[in-house]
Amino acid sequence: MTEKETRAFKAKRCSETIGDFTPCKTKKQSVFSKFEQLPINRQGWQNYDVAIGLRDMTLKSKKAVAYHEAGHGVAACLAHKLFRIVSILPDGESMGKCVTVEWKNFHPDYETNRRTKYRIKADIFMLLAGPCAEYKYFGGRKPTYSVEDFQDARELASYLCGSQEEADAYVEFMWEQTKNIIGLDWNWKAIEAIANALLGQKTLKYLKTRHLIQKASGKVTPSIDLL
Repeated sequence: MTEKETRAFKAKRCSETIGDFTPCKTKKQSVFSKFEQLPINRQGWQNYDVAIGLRDMTLKSKKAVAYHEAGHGVAACLAHKLFRIVSILPDGESMGKCVTVEWKNFHPDYETNRRTKYRIKADIFMLLAGPCAEYKYFGGRKPTYSVEDFQDARELASYLCGSQEEADAYVEFMWEQTKNIIGLDWNWKAIEAIANALLGQKTLKYLKTRHLIQKASGKVTPSIDLL
């Protein structure tokens, strides 16, 4: 597989599944300022999942996952991207996930039109909204379970930028922008509503999520302009 084909494959993967909440122990430094590509021990997580499961997680851990995935779900609705489910049920690879529907005719490896740029920015926004929601809920505690989100955001940003350094700077900018967006009163109320629903129901489908967002935010059609 060529480098171009590899990048296109990764972009498609990012577009299909936003925010697998995969644990990876990191140092106490910010994972969103340096963006180190830290290794993820899949087998280790699978053993961890089997050992404790959702039932044995602490309430604090459950809330971290719920707010993280709620951030992804609300961001998807704001960016007008469909998803199948948002869930906090653990499996062999993650503690939760927001499974989105792939963009149609999405070719960031050779298309640079306005629509493609919006979709790249929308996916970066959705990837960062999970750790941003977790960050805000815990009063500014650095997210420690979001390595894949940042790695995927960096990969997508590379389509908009001329170098990896520029891509890293762009993701840092998007992190700050995403924090501001989800911090808006109506958006945060929506995230709280989805997180609380996930804690009770574990999994939500798109229409149910959208209904809860509309009810909590008071907005008939939640949306955001990323361009």
